[in-house]
Amino acid sequence: MLACGAVANAALGQSTVRDTTAQRADSVHATAHHPAPWLTRDEKIAFAAAAVGTFAIAPLDHPISSELVEPNWQRSRRLHQVAGDVAFLGGDGPFVASTVLLAGTTMTGNGALRRFAIHNIESIALATVITGIGKGISGRALPGVQTKHAFELGRGFHEANGPFVSFPSGHTAAAFAMAATIAGELRAADSTHARLLDWTAFGGAAAVGIARVVQRMHWPSDLPMAAFIGTWSGRVVQRHANDDGVIGTVLRGMTVGMGPNGRTEFGWSSLAAGESAR
Repeated sequence: MLACGAVANAALGQSTVRDTTAQRADSVHATAHHPAPWLTRDEKIAFAAAAVGTFAIAPLDHPISSELVEPNWQRSRRLHQVAGDVAFLGGDGPFVASTVLLAGTTMTGNGALRRFAIHNIESIALATVITGIGKGISGRALPGVQTKHAFELGRGFHEANGPFVSFPSGHTAAAFAMAATIAGELRAADSTHARLLDWTAFGGAAAVGIARVVQRMHWPSDLPMAAFIGTWSGRVVQRHANDDGVIGTVLRGMTVGMGPNGRTEFGWSSLAAGESAR
């Protein structure tokens, strides 16, 4: 088909070339006004891979969780201490760090770090909302919880839902959201160490997921979809950073923080929506 097109262009002469050039210019001009996609082709493939990974890992859930109950694992204080420290990077750690960084850059005027802090807060908030909805719908019991049904539709939205919010892992999603934000900001800055730091960031995010499994706060199959949600959240915030529409404003206004009961809560702030970090 490409060969036929080339022959046709040669036969039609210079006028066709000018027409084709004009059409391409119009196409580029039109594309510039199109909003950034919410789900790219690669992300659709990644979603499918996460879904397949979830079902593929599921048969290992109980064997792995049962192994972690064995005395040799339970007696290892060092293991649980490290797991707790690593898991903090997917809990309140990234949000607290970003808030402190945002406050600091407001005074110093460092635009790049300020942009990273705001994008990181947006990404984590978006991932928190999505995983919160997923947890509510799936109603999956955490490891060690005695229940007739591992999953129960809508159970995660009920009162006293604490034992039934396993899928997907919120800590893992938050960690991958931060990793994707780091990767996006490094690409924007054209850093020569971007690839190495990408691997480091995503490796750390994966470690957060493993730590939550070691803590028996999640099943292994809770992780693939959480990793996708977090990565997508970071990337979509990057893509829509300059959107002036309603959805872009909603994204920029999302906030996440600690509630009075010690649990992570999300909300929306008009002040945050009006912030300009671009």
